[in-house]
Amino acid sequence: MSTNLDDTMNSAKKTMNDVRDTAGHTASATRSKVMEGMHLAATTITMLRSLGITDALGWVGLQRRRGPFGTSLTFGAGFLAGAAVGLLAAPMAGSDMRRRIAQRVMGMEHRAEETVAHAKSEVQATVAQGVTAVKEAVTTTHAAAEEAIGSNHTKVAPPKVPVADHARS
Repeated sequence: MSTNLDDTMNSAKKTMNDVRDTAGHTASATRSKVMEGMHLAATTITMLRSLGITDALGWVGLQRRRGPFGTSLTFGAGFLAGAAVGLLAAPMAGSDMRRRIAQRVMGMEHRAEETVAHAKSEVQATVAQGVTAVKEAVTTTHAAAEEAIGSNHTKVAPPKVPVADHARS
């Protein structure tokens, strides 16, 4: 009988130890889950606090107007992206493209020099015509003045017109 009693007592002690261990593990797991829940709640509250009106408008399909700086920045980024894609998809190598651009710039420079030279020659021709017209007008006026004065008076020498020769400059 004492063996039976001892066996029962040992079985009860073992069951009590198992229950204590299981309760400890359950309490630890429960504590861990409660802490995870509190952390999740704190994270959710932080996220909700950081939400702005723009986020709420986005949920219903609306958005705030952007300022000109943002629009300009977006345009500039798109321009640069397009230029990059254009350069990457170009039909020729970069050195060939640069050579071609340089040739076009040189051609434009040459045409500009020709236009300036043509304009300069036109201006010189117009100035020469103007000088000739002024000299003829002075000569005609002098002759008319002499004729008006008559032959009784002494002859007047024609004036020297101090006109620089602009046609050469």
